[in-house]
Amino acid sequence: MIVSYFDGSIFVNSRDKREELLFPSHCGKEATSLQNSEKGRPDMQTESETDLRAYYDRLMLEHQPVATALFDAQEFRLLAANPSYQSSLLPQLQYGQAIGHHLTEIMPAAVATRLTALFQKVVETGIASGPEEYASSAHDGKMGYWYWSVKPISERGAVTAVLLTVVEVTALVTAREQTFQAQETVLHTVLDQLPEGIVLVEARTGKVRYANAVAAELLGFKLSHLIGTPLNQSALRSPFGLSGRHQQSVFRWNFALIHALWGKKVTNQEILITRPDGSEIVVLSSAAPIRSPNGLIREAVLVFQDITTLKQLEQQKNEFFAVANHELRTPLTSILGFTELLQVYPPPGAEQMHEYAINSIAQECEHLSQLIDELLDVSLLEYGRLDVKRRYQDLLAPLTEIVTKSVQTISSHHLELKLEEFLAGEQMMGWFDLLRVTQIMRNLLSNAVKYSSLGSTIEIGVRPRRDSLDRALEIVIWVKDEGIGIASRDLPHIFERFYRAISLDSSSISGFGIGLYLTKQLVQEHEGRNWVESKIGEGSTFFVVLPLGEARSSYKNGR
Repeated sequence: MIVSYFDGSIFVNSRDKREELLFPSHCGKEATSLQNSEKGRPDMQTESETDLRAYYDRLMLEHQPVATALFDAQEFRLLAANPSYQSSLLPQLQYGQAIGHHLTEIMPAAVATRLTALFQKVVETGIASGPEEYASSAHDGKMGYWYWSVKPISERGAVTAVLLTVVEVTALVTAREQTFQAQETVLHTVLDQLPEGIVLVEARTGKVRYANAVAAELLGFKLSHLIGTPLNQSALRSPFGLSGRHQQSVFRWNFALIHALWGKKVTNQEILITRPDGSEIVVLSSAAPIRSPNGLIREAVLVFQDITTLKQLEQQKNEFFAVANHELRTPLTSILGFTELLQVYPPPGAEQMHEYAINSIAQECEHLSQLIDELLDVSLLEYGRLDVKRRYQDLLAPLTEIVTKSVQTISSHHLELKLEEFLAGEQMMGWFDLLRVTQIMRNLLSNAVKYSSLGSTIEIGVRPRRDSLDRALEIVIWVKDEGIGIASRDLPHIFERFYRAISLDSSSISGFGIGLYLTKQLVQEHEGRNWVESKIGEGSTFFVVLPLGEARSSYKNGR
């Protein structure tokens, strides 16, 4: 075998030459060297020993299973290559024909471009490059996979050559892909059985790589048309003869996936989807990116379920509230009007019993009117149309007036007003809707009355919260009762819609469980906060904190 090396020499790998190197003929020199060593003189390496070491080095290189090649550091021309490199990467050339050729002349174009950039980096930095995986079509047309490593070889501080080491990993990559495909088959089988729609989109191409039958049905596409379609084309397939509002809804599920491809997560977003046949559905969707082990976004997944029926029921419920509000309020207004007329102008000879009955009718009508208002407010809240009109004004005087009126109307309990830490003549200026603040106080007082015994005391307190310069930043309001209290398990839910605390005495207490829910929403509309402190048998204290100060941007224009 003949091997060419970068210094231009030729090594003849013949049996005779190998035997000559294995068994050198210059025994006299070796004996002399050994004698010199025994006499204590320096042992000088003989020419035969040098040849023998070189032969062993070359022998290991020839039989090494790893493909190895040496390139010069200036022009990246091949200086030497072992048989593994020749048979794996240059089978079309006879052994030794590639010596002296440039990298781009003996490697596929795509591979040569990447290697050239890598060689330049290694030569410039003098730092070796770790294993990198690449794919390349072999000369027989089959795809092969390789790991390559590049190491600089330096002499006198300068990189003079580049050593390329290549390991074929086609079998390893093929087995890995087969394992991945098997796992993906199992995953798709599971996803195909889910009642939710699932869509997977590739980050590199933007195409739908997978979708289950539920997704195709909800989006209004045939499954075969949906898979493989880019996001923009799936939107363009939707009808353009629709209104502008409908046309925009076509792209919303695409945008959820686009956000995920940019690394954002979308959770529980309601999306109106207009399908190609013009029908509409509402879906609850979540989207998230899928990352590879190195952190790069590989895909995005969209999960969504049809909630059209739920939204229709919700709409019907809200429409019912609106109709009920109108139908109940009309006769109630007449009853309340005639009752007030009888109160102002009692009939001659009216007895005390008649007067008590008329007052009771008036109170119950007022209570029923409040319940109707609360039901309507809940309906408006769900559509984000609750009317809150805030103006820059004082709150302390109206709060005092609200409590004073409540003392006159609530005779079953003893109400006490506490004003703490106020300066003489001080006002609490801020942006408030006094009608809504009145509603907040009415709900808190009504709750205290319902859940405390007759004749007990209800404390209404107000105080400012100041900064280090003694400026009032917030106003703190509390309503404290001596009632049955709230269990610890109920406290996290007490402000939820339709929730009523579970206690022994609450079964006979009237109400829809929406008063405290509305209170929380109205406080948030004022950019405030609220909470409750309570223990069973020790009563409850409800706190409301509202901001004070000059106008903010969110307060303007009626907000």
